[in-house]
Amino acid sequence: LDERWIGVSGRESTLNGHPIHTDGVVELSDAEMYSTTPDMFKFGDEFAKFDKMRKSVRTPHYGADCYAYALVASGFGADIVVEADL
Repeated sequence: LDERWIGVSGRESTLNGHPIHTDGVVELSDAEMYSTTPDMFKFGDEFAKFDKMRKSVRTPHYGADCYAYALVASGFGADIVVEADL
């Protein structure tokens, strides 16, 4: 894919040498959320909190794994990553 993200504390993050930024979504109801799978959340309180979160966002998506973090950093249609066991 020839994609390289670099993030260093105190410096601007880049994708292939070009500056990147999140897309600036501030309302949870406007956010695109990613998670590997809802099955990673333990039944009970942990799952209940996850379920409340996924019902609060515009669209929950599953399966992107670590790539979702890159999408958030780049502002490419992902705003939140929610995981339970990474």
